[in-house]
Amino acid sequence: MSELRIARIEELMGIYGMGPVELAESSGLSYNFIYRLRKGERADMSASSLAMLARALATSTDYLLGLTDDPSPSGAPALGEARLTYRVTEEGEFEQAQRLAYLVNQMAPDQRAAFLGFAEAVMGGGSGTQGRSDSADDDAT
Repeated sequence: MSELRIARIEELMGIYGMGPVELAESSGLSYNFIYRLRKGERADMSASSLAMLARALATSTDYLLGLTDDPSPSGAPALGEARLTYRVTEEGEFEQAQRLAYLVNQMAPDQRAAFLGFAEAVMGGGSGTQGRSDSADDDAT
């Protein structure tokens, strides 16, 4: 198995504004596990723990293992998840979009609905699609 890249975990934690407690909570792994991992004391990890960590950091296991330099999760989105493409025009927007996606993913359904209502109000009551496009084809509906 390839070596886990701790620096990549730290980088993604920084992008998402996550500390070890938040990473433990969102991944379902223990705080002690995350602490030891970050200190380099966890040389071994099960495939399921690696997958839980990758999902919490919205990346792929291959990225965490250093098998790819693309942090985007590979494969099709999970059933019911929207897959969006953002146009990044200014420095820092990609990180902001990643952080926003992470936060929305952590919301309960009622919180997402309230957030969507707020976002639409800010956008003037529109659908809020300016600056993004769905990558899925419309024929699927």
